[in-house]
Amino acid sequence: MKPEEKIEIAGLISTAAKVKDAEHEANYKLIDFKLGTILKQTTLHNQRMTKVEEKCREIEKADLTKMVNCPLVEKVRTLEDTSLTSKAIKKWFIGTVAGTGGVVSIFWMLWMLFGK
Repeated sequence: MKPEEKIEIAGLISTAAKVKDAEHEANYKLIDFKLGTILKQTTLHNQRMTKVEEKCREIEKADLTKMVNCPLVEKVRTLEDTSLTSKAIKKWFIGTVAGTGGVVSIFWMLWMLFGK
């Protein structure tokens, strides 16, 4: 191989390497651009989510404050207790009447069968 051909081949190889380097550099710039876009979108999303989470916390605090500071809590508890007590008394009364009625009817039946 002649020295001119070697120089020409070396020049072609160098040019090809420079083209590959330029392609890689362009790919890196494109990747950097895309990553920057993703970072911006993620940052915006996180900011929106932070605002939403803060509003949720405020709502939860407001609800808890209303529950703690509600002047009707004691009245509601009293009404619940009264309601539960009334229901329990009604159930006991119905059970007692039914049980007594059953016992009386059995004794009545036995008296009618064997009492004569």
